[in-house]
Amino acid sequence: MRWAFLLLLAACGERTLPPKGQVLLYVDTDAPLPAAPGSAPRKVPGLFDRLRIDIIPEGESAPCEACTRVFTIDHDTVFAGEASVGIVPEPGERPRVRVRLYRSGGTASAEPRATSTVEKVIRLPDIDETGIVEVSVFLPATDVGQVLGSLDAPLDPIEGRDAGGRTGSWPGEPAPCPEVLDPGQVCVPGGAFWMGDPRLDLSSVDDTGGERERLVVMSTFVVDAAEVTVGAIRASGVARLQGAISGDPSEVLPDCVYTAEPGDRESMPVNCVTWFTANNHCQAIGGQLPSEAQLEYLLSGRGRSRYVWGESDPACVDAVYAAEDQCAGVWPTGPSPAGSALRDRLVLPGGEVVDLAGNLAEWARDRWQRDEEPCWGPSLLSDPTCETPSSIDPDARSLRGSAWQEDVALNMQAATRRRLADEMFAVSSTLGLRCVYPSP
Repeated sequence: MRWAFLLLLAACGERTLPPKGQVLLYVDTDAPLPAAPGSAPRKVPGLFDRLRIDIIPEGESAPCEACTRVFTIDHDTVFAGEASVGIVPEPGERPRVRVRLYRSGGTASAEPRATSTVEKVIRLPDIDETGIVEVSVFLPATDVGQVLGSLDAPLDPIEGRDAGGRTGSWPGEPAPCPEVLDPGQVCVPGGAFWMGDPRLDLSSVDDTGGERERLVVMSTFVVDAAEVTVGAIRASGVARLQGAISGDPSEVLPDCVYTAEPGDRESMPVNCVTWFTANNHCQAIGGQLPSEAQLEYLLSGRGRSRYVWGESDPACVDAVYAAEDQCAGVWPTGPSPAGSALRDRLVLPGGEVVDLAGNLAEWARDRWQRDEEPCWGPSLLSDPTCETPSSIDPDARSLRGSAWQEDVALNMQAATRRRLADEMFAVSSTLGLRCVYPSP
């Protein structure tokens, strides 16, 4: 289905177009886009869903009100090379055109945000008094967060009609999953997603982050299907706790499930483990702690939603949380057996990853930096990890997700970032771990 929207520069607001020369501007991108209305959802979530065209006359710095159009954009139209806009300038005029491909979700205003917009400013070609001149503009996903061209130095458009066919070709096919995995492991196909969520309101919550969005490309990786158990961390040979808690931690913190000697809780998710011990465990079995980006990729259903199960806030049966408050009686005090919750699971072709949002929060590999610090500055990142200590919190490590004792659903949202201030000695009865492994 071809777009037939027309912008009239000569007389903004006029509804009937005169038989004048026109520029037919085609728009193409390699970014994944949503499916067309009425079509089945695409396997890869769309990164952008709006196209905004502004016509800025020569000598002006902004478009008039009627010289702006916003379109809903979809994969089918762009892939077929049919995303086009007709523009009718005054004879002898070569106006500038600002073309923005952006993500409308995330705020109530739905205005383009620089961090999630691909923008180019072009100048239209000379045209005759009648007839159609076809030109194109290509908006690559890798230019997100940048403005190419300007009102003072606009770019020339591509001559002729763009044939399309590139939509969804970036970032390319992820590496395939291994054919054979160890028991209890699941392969996560790579892809691109938006890390961070502008909808988060963290103004009243200390030591959190996640409001700043950035486009992130993830490689395929393998992850533990469930949180690491007491028996698993004992078997790896690193089951020791530092600081004030040693020997049998349950004697100091009653909700800690690890005991000095094997007991009846060996299959329970382990808590009260320092970052140092958690990191040593994963390395001892050939893996490592997941990065913040990997955990958010999982928690967001690979970039599809606010929670791992979708957009709706959790009910008590959906995830293990608030066991001592609003969900008392639904969940016992302390962590629950893996997979006890109804919707706290990510279903993948090779299996399910459970207890991502609740049961236990989980250590990340990264050092903690605030959203505005250098680790999280760019708009496009590839497999990011943060190894640089924060200038404000140099000993802090990141964690993700919520836990059995916490009653704030905010912490279960995929983008919510948190920290614990001491990697060597700090432990919590609400904090555990899982490991990730490289994929060939």
